[in-house]
Amino acid sequence: MHHSVDVILALHRLCFVVAKQLMRIKGGVEERYVQPVTPSDGEMVQEERLKLLRLPTSCLMNAWLQRTVVQDITRMHGMLEEGEKRMPERKAQMEAIYTHMWASHEGGPFAPLDESLHPRPHSMLYEVASACGVNASSLVLDVGSGRGNHSCALAQRFGCAVVGLDVAQFHIEQGRARAVQEGVSDRVSFVQGDIAALPFEDERFDFLWSRDMLMHVPALPATLAECARVLKPAGAMLVYTTVATGRMEPKEAAWLSASFDLVPESMGESVVEAAFQAAGLQLRSKEPLGSELMEWVEEHEGRASRELMRLARMLRKPEYYQELLGTRRYEVALANYHWALYILLGKLSSTLYVLRKNVSL
Repeated sequence: MHHSVDVILALHRLCFVVAKQLMRIKGGVEERYVQPVTPSDGEMVQEERLKLLRLPTSCLMNAWLQRTVVQDITRMHGMLEEGEKRMPERKAQMEAIYTHMWASHEGGPFAPLDESLHPRPHSMLYEVASACGVNASSLVLDVGSGRGNHSCALAQRFGCAVVGLDVAQFHIEQGRARAVQEGVSDRVSFVQGDIAALPFEDERFDFLWSRDMLMHVPALPATLAECARVLKPAGAMLVYTTVATGRMEPKEAAWLSASFDLVPESMGESVVEAAFQAAGLQLRSKEPLGSELMEWVEEHEGRASRELMRLARMLRKPEYYQELLGTRRYEVALANYHWALYILLGKLSSTLYVLRKNVSL
């Protein structure tokens, strides 16, 4: 009797092991597998064995055991038949994937992807400023001037006077040092202040320059209204900003925002453009740049490739580099390297706007 029960249970296990090895059923987007009874399931097997041993040794029990095995084998056969029907489709799908995957590493039809799309450099922003009428007589406000590199470049290129405004005092000091170093300190000055409350009188500036700053601003309409207030009626504002795209995962966006003190709402394209209108700034032109400027940097400086390898090493040996760099420096660099790659991956996208003051308001 005991031997018969063990044989039956062994047949059960064999049926399911064979089913798993030979067949995988695909239903919708979820793949379901027939799971075997394995040695790790010993407790369950022993419980089933005891149940069988408690049954009366009769012809009815033998019939029931035989019927159960036949049902399991029949069910397995049906699954195998279903798998055979799906096999040609799956085979064709896998062949297509791997054929294109291996070929994508080589030339052939993928060779055009190695050809440059001739991206423009960041200096194209100064050409836009020129088209807006910036000249030697202009007074320019660089909103969020950072290290002062754009303020100094504007003064050098156009001979205009520039005021750089930034909330961080160490940026003000860096900007002043740069202006002296580049010989434009007579035309470029720096003021510590908040864009939400600009320390300037109404209609003072001919041109406003804002690059990669709006994503830090929590109340865009009110802040942009301040920009409109200090802009002359015939003046213009250049805004270069980065927005998140649908490719950006929520967890990635949350991490990046926390790392760079970004305001996620201010990185939404529709939110930014609605804020322009609410602030009394008319949209004169909009140019989605996507990854264009970052492509130029990569093609001419190899920056993205270098930072990708830095990122790979940091992620592979985090403890080592955290100890080497310090935790805070490690975290900032990690986010900074992701930023450039997210632009190239289309998770972030740069957009250039030219705005005019709505004098009818």
